[in-house]
Amino acid sequence: LEDLKSLSTSAQKPEETTFYYALALHFNEQYKDALKFYNQYIQTGTNAKLVSQARENAKACKYALAILPKKQAVTFVNAGKKVNSKFPEYNPFVMPDEGYMFYVTQKEGTTGHVYDAKGYFASDIYISKYKYGNWTRGRSVGQPNSYGNEKVTSISENGKYIVYYVDNPLSKNNLQVAENRKKYSFNPPKKIDDKRINNNSGKQHSGVFSNDGNTFIFSSKRNGGLGGYDLYIVKKLPTGKWGEPQNMGPEINTEKDEIYPYLYDNGQTLYFSSNGHNTIGGFDLQKSTYDNVAKKWNSPENLGLPINTPFDDYTICFGQNKKTAYVGMWRKDGFGEKDIYQLIFENEEPLYTTINAKVMYEDSSQFTPALTIEVYNEKDELTGIYTKKQDKGSFIMVLPPGKYKINLLQNDNIIYQESIFVKDHNLYKDFVEKKIILKGIPKQE
Repeated sequence: LEDLKSLSTSAQKPEETTFYYALALHFNEQYKDALKFYNQYIQTGTNAKLVSQARENAKACKYALAILPKKQAVTFVNAGKKVNSKFPEYNPFVMPDEGYMFYVTQKEGTTGHVYDAKGYFASDIYISKYKYGNWTRGRSVGQPNSYGNEKVTSISENGKYIVYYVDNPLSKNNLQVAENRKKYSFNPPKKIDDKRINNNSGKQHSGVFSNDGNTFIFSSKRNGGLGGYDLYIVKKLPTGKWGEPQNMGPEINTEKDEIYPYLYDNGQTLYFSSNGHNTIGGFDLQKSTYDNVAKKWNSPENLGLPINTPFDDYTICFGQNKKTAYVGMWRKDGFGEKDIYQLIFENEEPLYTTINAKVMYEDSSQFTPALTIEVYNEKDELTGIYTKKQDKGSFIMVLPPGKYKINLLQNDNIIYQESIFVKDHNLYKDFVEKKIILKGIPKQE
């Protein structure tokens, strides 16, 4: 960036330097300065292709500046080195309880051991388990991985259907589905056997099933579309066969590309990626909700900053509620190219756990005396004070996920301390019973 800045002020600089300096500023999220240099190049540039791109990028910078005041409070948590590498990892999709994650990797060791046009290894689908607060080392799912490119494009909200994109000489450019037969165990993937979906004259990209499997939304480039890749919706007939796919229309589709559909809220919310709607740069994640009265999808909304970036943002997947989500993106704190991150939305309510704590003495059958219970978070901040009346053997705490220290006090004196961990992800439980055993004989009040 600094080298381009110095070169951009030189009288002998190549004409395109101004454009590429603006682009570097754009990628570094310096939207105001990027807009200034894009506009400068629009006025002075002679390369028609770059001038056109500068106009488009300037529009993206203006949009970023307009939505900057609405930037959401989001924490990014890297999935760790057992999942991410110096190569691209992206398209993360979790099971409903967030116990397993499917994702795409192009790291060394993928099935084909061949390179794609960008110099990366061909893409494979991997799976990782969430265990003891961390993601385990990713491993290949086996089928449909091959020496071609395979990608996971969605998991239905209830975890029943996984859709894969497969492109190799034996299975060219098609969508496949694997159905969940029991918890975390899927049938072998099969090509969606309908020529109206896997259209040989077109190109398929990605798709998602509704929870009941009777609706399929997919991205395809084919005759009759509104632009490049469009989103289509198709429903099963009473016969079990698929009906005719319907283009989702100009409310959703643009003259450019719409890809990676993902359904949430029991099919009432559609997420997808587009470079044709309002964008901060490249592909941005969009959201549309279904109007049950008008029987149509509403105009999409950009998911905004910092979820979308100046780079291409393709997929998003939510956990048990909208407190957490998963994306693949480039960030400065990453391991290499794109990494997988968990997003934690600070303004969304977490899943709370109710803890019924029973207090007793190990050498006495008596009920315990009146106690005060103090709860401190990881920052040693007091987050709650509870009381237990005399002759009452338990007290109730309601806490969000996290690490805590509890102090039991009798007459303002600490008689017991313990650290507790309120679990999240697939370890989460909404109700927990806990025993606290005190040594000695209860002191009289």
